[in-house]
Amino acid sequence: MASLKIVLLMSFCQTLSASADQQTQHKTAHPGDTVTLSCQAPKPSIAAVEWTRTDLEKYVYFQRGRRPLTQDQDPHYVDRVELHNPEMKNGDLSLTLKTVNSNDSGRYECRYKEFQSKRRKRAAINNEPIRIFVLNVNAVTCVTCTC
Repeated sequence: MASLKIVLLMSFCQTLSASADQQTQHKTAHPGDTVTLSCQAPKPSIAAVEWTRTDLEKYVYFQRGRRPLTQDQDPHYVDRVELHNPEMKNGDLSLTLKTVNSNDSGRYECRYKEFQSKRRKRAAINNEPIRIFVLNVNAVTCVTCTC
Protein backbone atom coordinates (compact mmCIF):
# COMPACT_ATOMS: atom_id res chain seq x y z
CA MET A 1 0.00 0.00 0.00
CA ALA A 2 2.87 2.37 0.83
CA SER A 3 4.51 1.70 -2.54
CA LEU A 4 1.24 2.56 -4.32
CA LYS A 5 1.13 5.91 -2.50
CA ILE A 6 4.72 6.65 -3.51
CA VAL A 7 3.99 5.79 -7.16
CA LEU A 8 0.87 7.99 -7.16
CA LEU A 9 2.78 10.87 -5.51
CA MET A 10 5.62 10.61 -8.04
CA SER A 11 3.12 10.57 -10.93
CA PHE A 12 1.36 13.65 -9.53
CA CYS A 13 4.69 15.52 -9.14
CA GLN A 14 5.70 14.65 -12.72
CA THR A 15 2.36 15.95 -14.01
CA LEU A 16 2.81 19.24 -12.14
CA SER A 17 6.36 19.57 -13.43
CA ALA A 18 5.30 18.89 -17.02
CA SER A 19 2.51 21.49 -16.93
CA ALA A 20 4.89 24.11 -15.51
CA ASP A 21 7.43 23.33 -18.24
CA GLN A 22 4.78 23.74 -20.96
CA GLN A 23 3.97 27.21 -19.64
CA THR A 24 7.58 28.46 -19.62
CA GLN A 25 9.38 28.90 -22.92
CA HIS A 26 13.01 29.79 -23.47
CA LYS A 27 13.99 32.11 -26.29
CA THR A 28 17.43 33.24 -27.45
CA ALA A 29 18.09 36.40 -29.46
CA HIS A 30 21.03 38.51 -30.57
CA PRO A 31 21.49 42.24 -29.97
CA GLY A 32 19.51 44.25 -32.52
CA ASP A 33 16.96 41.49 -33.20
CA THR A 34 13.21 41.97 -33.05
CA VAL A 35 11.61 39.33 -30.84
CA THR A 36 7.97 38.29 -30.54
CA LEU A 37 6.85 36.67 -27.29
CA SER A 38 3.67 34.72 -28.07
CA CYS A 39 0.74 34.81 -25.68
CA GLN A 40 -2.77 33.56 -26.36
CA ALA A 41 -5.67 34.18 -23.96
CA PRO A 42 -8.15 31.30 -23.72
CA LYS A 43 -11.06 33.76 -24.13
CA PRO A 44 -11.20 36.56 -26.70
CA SER A 45 -12.95 39.21 -24.53
CA ILE A 46 -9.89 41.07 -23.20
CA ALA A 47 -10.19 44.21 -21.07
CA ALA A 48 -6.46 44.60 -20.37
CA VAL A 49 -3.10 42.93 -20.95
CA GLU A 50 0.07 43.27 -18.91
CA TRP A 51 3.60 42.10 -19.71
CA THR A 52 6.02 42.22 -16.78
CA ARG A 53 9.54 41.17 -15.96
CA THR A 54 10.00 39.57 -12.57
CA ASP A 55 13.15 41.61 -11.80
CA LEU A 56 11.58 45.02 -12.55
CA GLU A 57 9.22 47.12 -10.45
CA LYS A 58 7.53 48.76 -13.44
CA TYR A 59 5.83 46.86 -16.22
CA VAL A 60 7.18 46.17 -19.69
CA TYR A 61 3.83 46.83 -21.42
CA PHE A 62 0.26 47.52 -20.30
CA GLN A 63 -2.79 48.08 -22.45
CA ARG A 64 -6.37 48.71 -21.37
CA GLY A 65 -8.88 48.51 -24.19
CA ARG A 66 -7.12 49.80 -27.29
CA ARG A 67 -4.84 52.24 -25.48
CA PRO A 68 -1.33 51.42 -24.28
CA LEU A 69 -0.59 53.08 -20.95
CA THR A 70 2.96 54.31 -20.45
CA GLN A 71 2.82 56.17 -17.13
CA ASP A 72 4.17 53.22 -15.10
CA GLN A 73 6.14 51.59 -17.92
CA ASP A 74 9.82 50.90 -17.36
CA PRO A 75 11.68 53.61 -19.34
CA HIS A 76 13.89 50.97 -20.97
CA TYR A 77 10.86 49.72 -22.93
CA VAL A 78 9.23 53.00 -24.01
CA ASP A 79 8.86 53.06 -27.83
CA ARG A 80 10.44 49.57 -28.09
CA VAL A 81 7.48 47.29 -27.33
CA GLU A 82 4.05 46.86 -28.84
CA LEU A 83 1.38 44.23 -29.12
CA HIS A 84 1.65 42.13 -32.25
CA ASN A 85 -2.12 42.61 -32.58
CA PRO A 86 -3.05 45.90 -30.81
CA GLU A 87 -6.77 45.11 -31.08
CA MET A 88 -6.17 41.82 -29.19
CA LYS A 89 -8.36 39.99 -31.73
CA ASN A 90 -9.04 36.35 -30.91
CA GLY A 91 -7.14 36.72 -27.61
CA ASP A 92 -3.75 37.37 -29.26
CA LEU A 93 -1.63 39.13 -26.61
CA SER A 94 1.78 38.54 -28.23
CA LEU A 95 4.41 41.18 -27.50
CA THR A 96 6.94 42.47 -30.04
CA LEU A 97 10.20 43.74 -28.56
CA LYS A 98 12.34 45.79 -30.96
CA THR A 99 16.12 46.20 -31.04
CA VAL A 100 16.86 43.86 -28.14
CA ASN A 101 20.03 44.20 -26.11
CA SER A 102 21.61 42.33 -23.21
CA ASN A 103 19.54 44.35 -20.70
CA ASP A 104 16.42 42.70 -22.13
CA SER A 105 17.45 39.26 -20.86
CA GLY A 106 15.07 38.03 -18.17
CA ARG A 107 11.80 36.34 -17.31
CA TYR A 108 8.72 37.86 -18.98
CA GLU A 109 5.17 37.12 -17.86
CA CYS A 110 1.91 37.70 -19.75
CA ARG A 111 -1.33 38.33 -17.84
CA TYR A 112 -4.75 39.52 -18.91
CA LYS A 113 -8.10 40.61 -17.52
CA GLU A 114 -11.41 39.68 -19.11
CA PHE A 115 -14.24 42.12 -19.66
CA GLN A 116 -16.70 41.99 -16.77
CA SER A 117 -20.31 43.10 -16.64
CA LYS A 118 -19.57 45.51 -13.78
CA ARG A 119 -17.13 48.16 -14.98
CA ARG A 120 -14.32 49.15 -12.65
CA LYS A 121 -12.20 52.26 -12.90
CA ARG A 122 -8.93 50.33 -13.21
CA ALA A 123 -8.30 46.93 -14.70
CA ALA A 124 -6.12 45.41 -11.97
CA ILE A 125 -4.48 42.21 -13.15
CA ASN A 126 -3.69 39.97 -10.19
CA ASN A 127 -4.06 36.53 -11.74
CA GLU A 128 -1.33 34.02 -12.53
CA PRO A 129 0.54 34.48 -15.81
CA ILE A 130 -0.81 32.54 -18.77
CA ARG A 131 2.59 32.52 -20.48
CA ILE A 132 6.16 32.87 -19.24
CA PHE A 133 9.24 33.45 -21.39
CA VAL A 134 12.86 33.40 -20.37
CA LEU A 135 14.65 35.61 -22.88
CA ASN A 136 18.41 35.38 -23.25
CA VAL A 137 20.07 38.01 -25.44
CA ASN A 138 23.53 36.78 -26.45
CA ALA A 139 26.21 38.81 -28.13
CA VAL A 140 27.07 37.53 -31.58
CA THR A 141 30.36 35.65 -31.54
CA CYS A 142 32.33 35.98 -34.75
CA VAL A 143 34.64 33.18 -35.76
CA THR A 144 37.15 33.73 -38.53
CA CYS A 145 38.25 30.74 -40.50
CA THR A 146 41.37 30.66 -42.64
CA CYS A 147 41.51 28.06 -45.36
